[in-house]
Amino acid sequence: MTTSHSDETLKTVTSDETISDSITNDENNDSHDEDTSSRSFVFWVIVSVAVSIGLCLLLFIVALAAGSISGRWENVASMVSIIRDLLLIFLILEAIIIGIAIVVMVIQLSALLNLLQNEISPIVQNTQQATKTVRGTAEFMSKRLVKPVIGTTAAFAGLTTFLREVRKIHKAVRPQSSSSAVEKNSEESDKDE
Repeated sequence: MTTSHSDETLKTVTSDETISDSITNDENNDSHDEDTSSRSFVFWVIVSVAVSIGLCLLLFIVALAAGSISGRWENVASMVSIIRDLLLIFLILEAIIIGIAIVVMVIQLSALLNLLQNEISPIVQNTQQATKTVRGTAEFMSKRLVKPVIGTTAAFAGLTTFLREVRKIHKAVRPQSSSSAVEKNSEESDKDE
């Protein structure tokens, strides 16, 4: 008996640990998914920065190699200035694209605010009004229809119960008097014979 009790205790502890482990695993999986997505974002940001720096260094090394091969350092300076100008043009284009994206975002935000003010608010107000109407209708139906019907039904149920009890009392009283009358009649008919 002690062994079975300790076995049950062990099973309970084991099942509790299993449940605890599964809850911990679920929490770890949720946090693991969040960590994975944030790590993925950070990874791609680092990769894009590294690629940009690598391209700049590659262009610089190409310019140095071209200058050393040709032996003219004036060409290297002009090549570096061309690369610098191309990078500036690239950065300006990127700033223009970011500006356009910000303008589009502001327009979308204003459209969302307009939607909330002009479309969602009336819908919420109409829903509140409909709820009040339904509440009023339910109260009216309760006062004017349901309560009288319940009262009438209760009265008929009470009358039915009263009549049933009267019938039971009548049956309980009548058979005794009719059976005694039948017995008296049968006794008289026996005496006559």
